[in-house]
Parts: sequence; C-alpha cells; structure tokens
Amino acid sequence: MKKTINIFLIMAIVVIIMGVFNQVFAVIDPNDYQPGEMTGNDSKTIVAKASIILGAIRNISVIVSVIILMVIGFKYIIGSAEQKANYKQTMVPYIIGCIMAVAGTTIVSFIYNAVH
Repeated sequence: MKKTINIFLIMAIVVIIMGVFNQVFAVIDPNDYQPGEMTGNDSKTIVAKASIILGAIRNISVIVSVIILMVIGFKYIIGSAEQKANYKQTMVPYIIGCIMAVAGTTIVSFIYNAVH
C-alpha cells in the first residue's frame, strides 16, 4: 500500500510540474508578425541550441543519478539491517526518477529525429 501511495505521489508531482512548465506568459501582438522573417538558417540554429540543451540536461541527470546511486549504495553497505530496509525502499522511487530523467530527453530526441 505504501509503495502504491509513493508511486501515485511521484506521478502527481510529475503531472503538476508538467502543468507548471506548460504555461506561456508571452504577450504576442499580431501586428508585429512579419511572414518570411525567419529563414532556414535561423531554424537550424534554434534546433542546434535545443539539441545542446537537451544533451546537457541528459548528461547532468546521468551524472547526478550516478552520484546519488553511489551515496545510497555506500550507505547501504555500511548501514545496519534496519537502515538497509529503508535504503531498499528509497531505491524504487530513485530508479523511477532516473528512468524518467533520462527517458524524457531521449524520447524528445527520438521524436525529433523520426520527424526530421
């Protein structure tokens, strides 16, 4: 039951975060739109910058995941039997978070490569 609640809470947090970052607070004046302003080179630079950002996010998430895994593993090795049980419980949400962090950027890259 406790695992189900933890998984539900993690999924709820992810949905809330996606909802917060989905908001756009830009003011667009339709009179400022000039068709043909953006050339092919501009769109290529935007795609290049986005791929750099996605790569950086993926690399940072992998590095942080490995460091946290090392810390949890070290604590598991030197912990008592009671503490080992607690570390086993923290591993499941940690592994789900690692998968989501890496898979999020990988899925976006895969979709872009499939379309482009």
